[in-house]
Amino acid sequence: ILQLRVCDWLYEAQLAHAHRRRLPVEEELTADFYVPAAGLYIECWEAEVATSELTRRLRTREVCRELGLAYLEVAAADMDRIDGLLAGRLGDLG
Repeated sequence: ILQLRVCDWLYEAQLAHAHRRRLPVEEELTADFYVPAAGLYIECWEAEVATSELTRRLRTREVCRELGLAYLEVAAADMDRIDGLLAGRLGDLG
């Protein structure tokens, strides 16, 4: 449900975005969304995450930080404030 909310928000904001976009590394890593206009990778953290998915998400976070890629985590607890969270982060990136 969280990914659907983020996708809907990006669509309503008329922002081109890709789902399950691969990171620019040789390792097989993806982010839930990529917004090319902002160069932003977005990961959606649902309330419950399987161990294998948790490992992938943590590795994605680590690689984004190492490479200095714009990265945003949206947690299930952020569901009620998605508008402000996404608008603020995208505004920060120009």
